[in-house]
Amino acid sequence: PLPGDGLPVVVFETDLGRIEIEVDAAAAPVTARNFLRYVDAGHYDGGRFHRTVRPDNQPQNKVKIEVVQAGAA
Repeated sequence: PLPGDGLPVVVFETDLGRIEIEVDAAAAPVTARNFLRYVDAGHYDGGRFHRTVRPDNQPQNKVKIEVVQAGAA
């Protein structure tokens, strides 16, 4: 599906709810195309999420990052 701005959206269904991501194919066309190819092929089906890092859950770190770390099945 595409949201209003035209970016592809990928939805991951987890035991704790849905995660929706927009894939910025304009800013990273090769990476986006490869990621979407893996999604379409089902490589992430049955995968798992390991951690989510947000600015508010790393108060001791001088440099803040935002990342969701996951692995394919």
